[in-house]
Amino acid sequence: MKLRFAQGAAFVHTRFASTDMKGTKERMERAMIIIQTQEQFDLEVLKAEKLVMVDFYADWCGPCKALAPLLSDLDQEAEDYLIAKVNVDSLPELAQAYRVASIPTILIFRDGACTQRSIGLVSREELIHLVSAGTECES
Repeated sequence: MKLRFAQGAAFVHTRFASTDMKGTKERMERAMIIIQTQEQFDLEVLKAEKLVMVDFYADWCGPCKALAPLLSDLDQEAEDYLIAKVNVDSLPELAQAYRVASIPTILIFRDGACTQRSIGLVSREELIHLVSAGTECES
Protein backbone atom coordinates (compact mmCIF):
# COMPACT_ATOMS: atom_id res chain seq x y z
CA MET A 1 0.00 0.00 0.00
CA LYS A 2 1.47 3.34 -1.00
CA LEU A 3 0.98 6.09 1.60
CA ARG A 4 2.18 9.67 1.44
CA PHE A 5 2.36 12.03 4.37
CA ALA A 6 2.32 15.81 4.42
CA GLN A 7 3.56 18.04 7.19
CA GLY A 8 0.24 18.62 8.95
CA ALA A 9 -1.37 19.74 5.73
CA ALA A 10 -3.27 18.34 2.81
CA PHE A 11 -1.43 16.92 -0.16
CA VAL A 12 -2.25 16.08 -3.73
CA HIS A 13 -3.95 12.73 -4.02
CA THR A 14 -5.41 12.76 -7.50
CA ARG A 15 -4.95 10.37 -10.37
CA PHE A 16 -3.13 11.47 -13.43
CA ALA A 17 -3.26 10.02 -16.90
CA SER A 18 -0.51 10.47 -19.43
CA THR A 19 -0.32 9.35 -23.01
CA ASP A 20 2.69 7.56 -24.46
CA MET A 21 3.83 7.78 -28.10
CA LYS A 22 1.30 5.14 -29.17
CA GLY A 23 -1.63 6.98 -27.59
CA THR A 24 -2.05 4.46 -24.78
CA LYS A 25 -3.25 5.97 -21.52
CA GLU A 26 -1.19 5.15 -18.49
CA ARG A 27 -2.61 5.39 -14.98
CA MET A 28 -0.41 6.54 -12.11
CA GLU A 29 -0.83 5.26 -8.59
CA ARG A 30 -2.78 7.45 -6.19
CA ALA A 31 -2.00 7.63 -2.51
CA MET A 32 -4.61 7.35 0.21
CA ILE A 33 -5.24 10.43 2.35
CA ILE A 34 -3.60 10.02 5.76
CA ILE A 35 -5.30 12.34 8.25
CA GLN A 36 -2.84 13.75 10.77
CA THR A 37 -4.74 16.69 12.28
CA GLN A 38 -8.31 17.83 12.97
CA GLU A 39 -7.75 20.68 10.52
CA GLN A 40 -6.73 18.27 7.78
CA PHE A 41 -9.82 16.14 8.52
CA ASP A 42 -12.02 19.22 8.16
CA LEU A 43 -10.42 20.11 4.84
CA GLU A 44 -9.98 16.66 3.29
CA VAL A 45 -13.18 15.01 4.56
CA LEU A 46 -15.81 17.47 5.73
CA LYS A 47 -15.19 20.00 2.94
CA ALA A 48 -14.55 17.45 0.20
CA GLU A 49 -16.51 17.80 -3.01
CA LYS A 50 -16.58 14.01 -3.39
CA LEU A 51 -17.82 11.30 -1.08
CA VAL A 52 -15.09 10.18 1.36
CA MET A 53 -14.67 6.75 2.93
CA VAL A 54 -12.79 7.14 6.23
CA ASP A 55 -11.04 4.17 7.84
CA PHE A 56 -10.52 4.55 11.61
CA TYR A 57 -7.73 2.09 12.44
CA ALA A 58 -4.70 1.38 14.63
CA ASP A 59 -1.31 -0.02 13.64
CA TRP A 60 -1.58 -2.85 16.18
CA CYS A 61 -5.07 -3.98 15.06
CA GLY A 62 -5.13 -7.32 13.18
CA PRO A 63 -8.48 -6.79 11.41
CA CYS A 64 -7.33 -3.27 10.43
CA LYS A 65 -4.23 -4.79 8.80
CA ALA A 66 -6.44 -7.30 6.96
CA LEU A 67 -8.69 -4.49 5.67
CA ALA A 68 -5.80 -2.32 4.44
CA PRO A 69 -5.19 -4.14 1.11
CA LEU A 70 -8.90 -3.96 0.23
CA LEU A 71 -8.92 -0.22 0.85
CA SER A 72 -5.74 0.22 -1.16
CA ASP A 73 -7.27 -1.64 -4.12
CA LEU A 74 -10.47 0.39 -3.90
CA ASP A 75 -8.46 3.60 -3.70
CA GLN A 76 -6.77 2.79 -7.00
CA GLU A 77 -10.11 2.07 -8.67
CA ALA A 78 -12.20 4.86 -7.14
CA GLU A 79 -13.37 7.48 -9.59
CA ASP A 80 -16.10 9.27 -7.66
CA TYR A 81 -14.95 8.97 -4.06
CA LEU A 82 -11.82 9.33 -1.91
CA ILE A 83 -10.43 7.14 0.86
CA ALA A 84 -8.87 8.55 4.02
CA LYS A 85 -7.33 6.87 7.07
CA VAL A 86 -7.40 8.07 10.69
CA ASN A 87 -5.15 6.43 13.28
CA VAL A 88 -7.21 6.34 16.48
CA ASP A 89 -4.06 6.29 18.62
CA SER A 90 -2.83 9.52 17.01
CA LEU A 91 -6.20 11.31 16.92
CA PRO A 92 -8.30 9.89 19.79
CA GLU A 93 -10.42 13.08 19.98
CA LEU A 94 -11.51 12.63 16.38
CA ALA A 95 -12.41 8.98 16.99
CA GLN A 96 -14.37 9.97 20.08
CA ALA A 97 -16.18 12.77 18.24
CA TYR A 98 -17.52 10.20 15.74
CA ARG A 99 -18.20 7.57 18.44
CA VAL A 100 -15.63 5.10 17.17
CA ALA A 101 -15.46 2.49 19.94
CA SER A 102 -14.24 -0.50 17.91
CA ILE A 103 -11.82 -0.75 15.02
CA PRO A 104 -11.73 -0.97 12.18
CA THR A 105 -14.64 1.41 11.71
CA ILE A 106 -15.48 2.78 8.28
CA LEU A 107 -17.47 6.01 8.04
CA ILE A 108 -18.81 7.41 4.79
CA PHE A 109 -18.99 11.19 4.53
CA ARG A 110 -21.07 12.98 1.94
CA ASP A 111 -21.37 16.79 1.91
CA GLY A 112 -19.68 17.02 5.32
CA ALA A 113 -22.03 14.58 7.05
CA CYS A 114 -21.62 10.95 8.04
CA THR A 115 -24.03 8.89 5.95
CA GLN A 116 -22.90 5.30 6.61
CA ARG A 117 -21.06 3.33 9.30
CA SER A 118 -19.51 -0.12 9.31
CA ILE A 119 -17.75 -1.72 12.25
CA GLY A 120 -15.30 -4.59 11.96
CA LEU A 121 -13.65 -6.39 9.08
CA VAL A 122 -15.85 -6.28 5.97
CA SER A 123 -15.64 -7.61 2.43
CA ARG A 124 -14.90 -5.64 -0.70
CA GLU A 125 -18.56 -5.95 -1.71
CA GLU A 126 -19.70 -4.51 1.63
CA LEU A 127 -17.33 -1.55 1.21
CA ILE A 128 -18.70 -0.86 -2.26
CA HIS A 129 -22.25 -1.11 -0.90
CA LEU A 130 -21.40 1.45 1.80
CA VAL A 131 -20.29 3.92 -0.84
CA SER A 132 -23.48 3.51 -2.86
CA ALA A 133 -25.93 3.52 0.10
CA GLY A 134 -27.37 6.77 1.38
CA THR A 135 -28.98 6.38 4.81
CA GLU A 136 -27.99 8.55 7.72
CA CYS A 137 -25.20 7.56 10.06
CA GLU A 138 -26.28 6.66 13.59
CA SER A 139 -24.83 8.96 16.23
